[in-house]
Amino acid sequence: MAWMTILGLDWKGGRFEHPFDIVDVPQKSGVFKLHARQANGEWDVFFVGQAPNLYATLLAYMGTISDADAAAAGISACAKEQIATSEVAYSFALVPDEADRKGCLRSLFDYFQPACNNADQVPDITNIGCNPF
Repeated sequence: MAWMTILGLDWKGGRFEHPFDIVDVPQKSGVFKLHARQANGEWDVFFVGQAPNLYATLLAYMGTISDADAAAAGISACAKEQIATSEVAYSFALVPDEADRKGCLRSLFDYFQPACNNADQVPDITNIGCNPF
């Protein structure tokens, strides 16, 4: 049996209504989740990602980049549409090491199966995982 490292992350975040809502997100590397409120009031994770700069990446996703630029920047069109049409929230956790971020991204993708992630773009790292909440 292969060993797996499980990272115990300290998740932070909140609801998003305006770019000022993310001013407390650090300009540091980490992983993030984007959530949409469903009709029944529960939150559903529709996208997971990792970034060398969480603030810049979340700012790009949350509406300060045009749709035409989104594709050029590698931002999920599905996620941009969900953000434009739904009540959304975000969660993030600091993860400085790139290999750890990639493993955590795989772990989050496997756990949530988010609708706006492309499985082909998720790293195939299975020896590192993280807590999803």
